[in-house]
Amino acid sequence: MSFKNPQKILFFRLDACVGDCVVHTFVIRELKKIFPKASLTVATFSPSEIFFQNNPYVDKLIVLPNLSKGFFQPKVLFSLTKMLFASYLQGYDLIIVPNPVMATWRNRLYYSMLKNTLSPSFDYTQHITLSYRQLLEKLGGKDISTDYDIPLTTDVQQQAERFIKQHDLQSKKWIVLNPTGSAIQRTLSIQQIQTILTLLTEKNYQTVLLDYKHQFKGLFENTILCESQNILEVATLLQQSTAVISVDTGIVHLADAFHKPLLVLYANDKYSLLHNHLFWASLQANTHTLQGNDKISDISLSSLKTTTDSFLNQLPQ
Repeated sequence: MSFKNPQKILFFRLDACVGDCVVHTFVIRELKKIFPKASLTVATFSPSEIFFQNNPYVDKLIVLPNLSKGFFQPKVLFSLTKMLFASYLQGYDLIIVPNPVMATWRNRLYYSMLKNTLSPSFDYTQHITLSYRQLLEKLGGKDISTDYDIPLTTDVQQQAERFIKQHDLQSKKWIVLNPTGSAIQRTLSIQQIQTILTLLTEKNYQTVLLDYKHQFKGLFENTILCESQNILEVATLLQQSTAVISVDTGIVHLADAFHKPLLVLYANDKYSLLHNHLFWASLQANTHTLQGNDKISDISLSSLKTTTDSFLNQLPQ
């Protein structure tokens, strides 16, 4: 099937994962560069629309219901049915279906019913951006940039500035620590968090600990808690920070968007479904990593201290 000169393009995401959204922002930008006259529509599930609402390359945004209770909610099924009809009635010349976990029966069945679809051929042994680069080159793209685009609005920037001023961080070195992942296997233990915090204090870094689940209040001294659930406000804090330490989650990709020095802590790859952590790795060659034999909480305190110390020693002074 040829997609030489599409007039209407649909970029249709079948999930609401933060990391996926961040990665896909570069694909949206590069698509618009290849087809500047085409109308580009993004369809995504709530609340992931926050990454596309203020994107200058998106002409139209379709927000599908929240997936928190699963795909088989009546509202979700109805919205998917509407999208299926829209794939024919709206006259999309090209529909890109980017979900990397395409092997599920649900996705295969649904994609087979859409019209004029194109999807990447994923190589799970390499970074996801390489698969998208190949797709974009297939469509005629040249000089493709894989830098992510995060739409930081004036409101979230002002909120982050108030947070920084409130905690007197303007003239300090401070590091964002994200200890919580999407699964318990990707979460630091209390002892591991304390080990990192102690080392950061010894190195004269202030720590901003992300606590969107409100579970760490009163547990750690000399630590600033960020309890915001606004992911773009958190992204703005990452942008202003000295560096980022995070478990394997979307925060890694947000930090990558701002080229922040990164230490990433991984669980065993079996918790990443079809692919190992190379597929979702940081884009930055100098990112430090440490992987547990099973869960992140299995990483020994001595290994964690050694790796964190090495990471901090290489930060600009």
